[in-house]
Amino acid sequence: MVAQLHSQIRQLQHDREEFYNQSQELQTKLEDCRNMIAELRLELKKANSKVCHTELLLSQVSQKLSNSESVQQQMEFLNRQLLVLWEVNELYLEQLQSKHSDTTKEVEMMKAACRKELEKNRSHVLQQNQRLDTSQKRILELESHLAKKDHLLLEQKKYLEDVKVQARGQLQAAESRYEAQKRITQVFELEILDLYGRLEKDGLLKKLEEEKAEAAEAAEERLACCKDGCPDSVTGHNEEASGYNGETKPPRPGAGSASRGGGGSSGSGGGSELSTPEKP
Repeated sequence: MVAQLHSQIRQLQHDREEFYNQSQELQTKLEDCRNMIAELRLELKKANSKVCHTELLLSQVSQKLSNSESVQQQMEFLNRQLLVLWEVNELYLEQLQSKHSDTTKEVEMMKAACRKELEKNRSHVLQQNQRLDTSQKRILELESHLAKKDHLLLEQKKYLEDVKVQARGQLQAAESRYEAQKRITQVFELEILDLYGRLEKDGLLKKLEEEKAEAAEAAEERLACCKDGCPDSVTGHNEEASGYNGETKPPRPGAGSASRGGGGSSGSGGGSELSTPEKP
């Protein structure tokens, strides 16, 4: 039993070492998870900075849109002015035609000036149209770029949330394993202490049993010595009786019964062990 207990203690110590190693591995995993969380936080900060940058870009694009709207308003205003000038020019032409022929030179000068102004206004309108086209193209490109960036940001947010959920699950699993390992090690330590206490108790009980066995052997030796002395006295008394009478007398019934009773008492254990008599 002591050898078995020692072997159990060794096995428990080995299991305890294994659990200690596993707890150390779990601690390393916890540290790795914490490092992962720190990295994810850094990535979140970077993503927030990217979001701020995109917000700035959006503000710039909104400003450009407002500028383009102002340019469109200017174009409309210039078109109206051109229409008004065209009508005024037609009115002046009618007036000049109605006047004398002496004013033909002045009319021609006025026509040339109006044509020049019309050409200038047309060139200005063309330039404004070109600027509008370029600004619209730029706006479309920026909108597509913003859509791509928004899509990328959404994907990054989803990925970060998934990684957070995985990290939390791993942390919870690691903490639960760590607590389970702690409980198991505590239970094993309590069992080891209990086994040490049992071993000490078993040692004391064995000492008491050895002392009892020695006392019982001494008592049996004393009883054996007494029994060896008693039959010698009985046989001497019978021999004296036979020599005195010249004939052997039968033993007394009390002696026979006593001897039988002694035999019965000594053989009671054997009789209980013997089986019933066989049938004829």
